[in-house]
Amino acid sequence: MFYAFYSLIYLVTYFLQLFFLGYQLIGLAILLFFFIIFTPIFLWCIMTISVYQTKVVDYLKNGAFFFFKNIGFSMLFLLLTIWPIIICILFSENIFSAGVNIFYIIIKNVVLIVMFLLYYPCLTIIYLLFASFKFDLFINKDNYPEIYRKGLYDIAKNNKQ
Repeated sequence: MFYAFYSLIYLVTYFLQLFFLGYQLIGLAILLFFFIIFTPIFLWCIMTISVYQTKVVDYLKNGAFFFFKNIGFSMLFLLLTIWPIIICILFSENIFSAGVNIFYIIIKNVVLIVMFLLYYPCLTIIYLLFASFKFDLFINKDNYPEIYRKGLYDIAKNNKQ
């Protein structure tokens, strides 16, 4: 899910850079705005798509609603998602040596493989669980009672028995 999404973001940023080639500061500001605002909105849209079937405009409305309602979590999640990429950019092999450092390349690739096999799947599950919780809070309770708290342990019901 994240791989396709970031490929789309990369493509959009590439076109924005081409469009604002002469105005690098404006292009960078628009790029940062697009990345900081629209990335979490599209992630909320993806989570909405996994649960509900509606129109594309409604997905975008719901994504924007949940982003602004949970802006702190959305920004934290965005930071948690992109920090490995930022670290890889900041600590490129040019910093450590003038030539090719095989040891550095092996370590960097092993870390990236571990990130994609362990870190991002766990992050996806955490985000999906949080999104499901918020969907229960704002949508499912009133509109979809058949899926409200679906799969969650009911403490009050089990204490009565």
